[in-house]
Amino acid sequence: MKLPIHHVLFGRTLLVCVMFMLCISAIGQTGEIDSLRTRLRTEAPTAARVDLLIALSMQMYTAQQDIGAIVPMEEAIALSRSLKYPVGMAYAPCLVAMRTHDAHDYHAAINAWKECISGLDQLHVVQGKCSPLWYIRMSYNAAGWQEERLAYYKAALERYARTGPTENRADCFHGIAGYYFVSGQYAMAIENYLKAYEIYKGFDREGTVNELSVIGRAYDNWGNGERAEPYLLQARETFVLQKDPFEVMDVDLELAKLALMRGDTLPAIQRLRR
Repeated sequence: MKLPIHHVLFGRTLLVCVMFMLCISAIGQTGEIDSLRTRLRTEAPTAARVDLLIALSMQMYTAQQDIGAIVPMEEAIALSRSLKYPVGMAYAPCLVAMRTHDAHDYHAAINAWKECISGLDQLHVVQGKCSPLWYIRMSYNAAGWQEERLAYYKAALERYARTGPTENRADCFHGIAGYYFVSGQYAMAIENYLKAYEIYKGFDREGTVNELSVIGRAYDNWGNGERAEPYLLQARETFVLQKDPFEVMDVDLELAKLALMRGDTLPAIQRLRR
């Protein structure tokens, strides 16, 4: 059967866009990493340098998911010990977590993430996107232990409700929502993503816009494109302000799909070409 020409054009445009997104993804993430490296060139061996090194390590781990992220973390831990900087030293188990996750020893990785989170909790450190509290779900996901992931975040949520920091509850709501998302329980996913959003918007701009995006995707997967679109458009606006071309294009793909589902093929193609 011969496909209508607008379907053929959409397919070709989508292929080109996806290929370009794969290239620009690395560029966008490299920009953040380069910015941290630039700041480190002039930062003295202080606690502020430790914080920058930890941020660099976590950004590298986000972008590359490889063992190279341990290099700045090793420097951060060594400097923390010489400075007797407790927050920096609390990140030491991250080294084990990254190595064991890379070796597919997810049980050891999860235990190491838990140790790090416990140390940061004792110091009442606020955790957000790209933190040990964020990454432990990656190890649970890689191991396929979704029920265990849900139980962990529910217990952590109760703990932070009692002891704080309140902001850490956002990561827990996000982790719980992800469980419901992958299991197709979209109403529960959206409920928890919204709770995460309400907390993130008070302290974490990156976490806030991420929640807007995933709420839109959850509505879309649920088959409610009309509810999905406002969240995706709001996320896109923020990504534009943040000058994040990869995320802008990622949301544009989702919006183009919604337009196509409505039969608005030309606007879908125009959004992709933009």
